[in-house]
Amino acid sequence: MATLKTIQREVLRLSLVYPVPQRGADELQELAKIWNQDMAGISDTEFVEAIQEHRRSSQWWPTVSEIVQRCEEQKKRAQRQRQFLPEDTGPVGLSDHERKRNQERVRALLREIGGNT
Repeated sequence: MATLKTIQREVLRLSLVYPVPQRGADELQELAKIWNQDMAGISDTEFVEAIQEHRRSSQWWPTVSEIVQRCEEQKKRAQRQRQFLPEDTGPVGLSDHERKRNQERVRALLREIGGNT
């Protein structure tokens, strides 16, 4: 679960990026508490990545549902990518170097096809 500390930090950062509407410190703290309740099941890493993705693609302050949706999309992308990546053990006869090279090539191809990895 995304921790209150992480959510508070990201809400503060959002208030710097999206200055309107102006919110006071008390309002931002309360907003962080609400988001903390609503972000159950989302890790700190997933939450931060979703916030960063939102900042890059939207000119408006995010809603909880937008962040949750971005987290779900991230999970789906990661799941699709795992389907196509070779297992860490690799086929018999490949060296560690060959296996790593092949994994890097698959990731590069997935980036080309899907635009993100």
